[in-house]
Amino acid sequence: VYRNRNGVALTDLGELDRIEVLRGPQGTLFGKNASAGLIHIITKAPDMAELDAYVQGSYGNYDEYNLAGGITGPVSDNTALRLDASWTQRDGLIEDALGSGTQYNARARYLLRGQLFSEITDDLDLLRRAFRQWPAQSGEQLVRAARQPVFSSILLLGLLVA
Repeated sequence: VYRNRNGVALTDLGELDRIEVLRGPQGTLFGKNASAGLIHIITKAPDMAELDAYVQGSYGNYDEYNLAGGITGPVSDNTALRLDASWTQRDGLIEDALGSGTQYNARARYLLRGQLFSEITDDLDLLRRAFRQWPAQSGEQLVRAARQPVFSSILLLGLLVA
């Protein structure tokens, strides 16, 4: 599945409107990477009718905290705004064996997404989107090398010695 923002997990998208599974080829609408079809994930648009908000949170192993929230509503008669934010933090999965206290695969990710919808005329609508994420992850090379067994032991030895 092609994702244009690889650093974003599917849980960091905000509220979903719908998920479409489209059989291929879909290259005309979605480009050359959609020759076998695609999974189209569509997030909710700003709401022109009423003010709405949500908050959700979770806690998991390795002290993983997830907090997400969003708000949407009309700004004027023909404009609506939607803001979604999320925060994820997790301790590392691997601890340095030399006792330095360094943890690998720790995660601290912040995400902010905004949408501004305007009805300019009866026949013309304008949707503007802005997106910002701050990923701070450690041990990314260790995860990639673990998929290749030949190099994983060399990399792991290098991390332990360094």
